[in-house]
Amino acid sequence: MAGTAGRVELGGAYETPKFVGLGKEELMQVAGTPFWVRVRWTLFIVFWLVWLGLVAGAVVLILNAPKNEDEFTSTTDFTSSTAEMVVDGIVNSMLH
Repeated sequence: MAGTAGRVELGGAYETPKFVGLGKEELMQVAGTPFWVRVRWTLFIVFWLVWLGLVAGAVVLILNAPKNEDEFTSTTDFTSSTAEMVVDGIVNSMLH
């Protein structure tokens, strides 16, 4: 077993440990490189452009939505007819 540090013996074959990612120190060194700085800024800008586009699209949809001109959905007609129905219901329940 001498000279097998870090290796596992499986049926006579030696396997080196698999790469599991960067450690904290290695990651901090790589994170400051110009490539990753540009990638982060690009993704940041793309995120906000997409977000603003979604908000603008929602506003456009709301402003261009067709207006409902039905006489039943008019606020005054709806509330007055509802009030009349409530009063009629109360009067009918008292009479019967």
